This record gives sequence, C-alpha cells and structure tokens, in this order.
Amino acid sequence: MDKKLLIASNNVNKIKEIAEILKAHGIDRELLTPKMLNDHSEVIEDGFTFKDNAYLKAKHYHDLYHIPTLSDDSGILIDYFLSLPGVHSARFAEDYDYPMKNAMIMNMMKYVNNRNASYQCDICYIDEDVRFYEGFIHGEIARSAKGEHGFGYDPIFYLPSMGMTLAEVKPEDKNTISHRYNALIRWVHDLEK
Repeated sequence: MDKKLLIASNNVNKIKEIAEILKAHGIDRELLTPKMLNDHSEVIEDGFTFKDNAYLKAKHYHDLYHIPTLSDDSGILIDYFLSLPGVHSARFAEDYDYPMKNAMIMNMMKYVNNRNASYQCDICYIDEDVRFYEGFIHGEIARSAKGEHGFGYDPIFYLPSMGMTLAEVKPEDKNTISHRYNALIRWVHDLEK
C-alpha cells in the first residue's frame, strides 16, 4: 500500500480535520497537500453536486502527481432555502466572511419555524480506481451564533441532540460525529476490507 496520500485541498481547517480523523483511526500515511508540492493552482469547482466537485479535485491532482488522492467537497443544505447554498456554500455571498454570512442567514430566517439543515460531505478517492463516499449530519439553523471551535457555518449549525452548535463541540468530539467523519469512516472501512 502506498504510504503517501494527497489531500486535494488548500483549506487549512479541512486538512486539519481530515488528518485528525485519519490519525484517530490508525491511517498511517504521509499526508501531502498541493501547497506542500509547491502547487498553488485552484481547481474550478463547477460541478452540479458535491460528488462532481470532489471528483474534479481528486482527478486534477491525481493526474498531475500519480499519488493516491483524496478530496472532499462539502457544504450546508438549509430546508428553508430548498437545500441551498449546497455546492455553493463556500461561494455563497463570497464578498463576506463567515461571521457575516452566518448573520445574513440568521437574519433571513428570523421568523422561520422550519429551521432544519444538514451538512453533507462527499469524498472521492482515486488510486487504481475511483471511489466515492458520502456523509451527513443533521441539525437546525440556530437563532444566534455560538461557539469558538470549528469553522464556516459551524457557529449557526445547532445540534438538538447535544443542545449546542457544532462550533461549541470540542474538535475531538466533532471529529466523531461530523459529516466529514461520516464520509471518511466509510473510506477507512473500505481500506480495512
């Protein structure tokens, strides 16, 4: 088994979460990123689904470096917005930072009762073949942003079962329940077969 694994992302927070989840499950590989290979290119994510975008990123870097490559595309789906921003989560209101995006969403939903939302993560792994894994976590849009952990929409993603937002959950605990964890663990189990 190749001991190298290229994580097809330049998102520092995402890379950190992936590395911590893999380490916790005994995946002992040298993790590389495009920046570590002095590659600062950006893949155009113009797919219609998370799966499409995960594939575009994994294929781009695998074709370049011929190293087993894992990519992730993920985002938040809000029922009230008919599952948007979805694949556009990172580019939603892209002139705004995440605290501003979160404030905008909460303001738009100020009088909304159906606050159901999900995070979705699709992973593409390319080695000899191409494989896909999907993970979800379900919750609600909070009425106020809370928490210092996590990133992105985590401060407004409320988990009724835990009574807190995802940003209030300790990172080590988040990495056992998140959408990214739920997708990655399927890949880990596949490796163990």
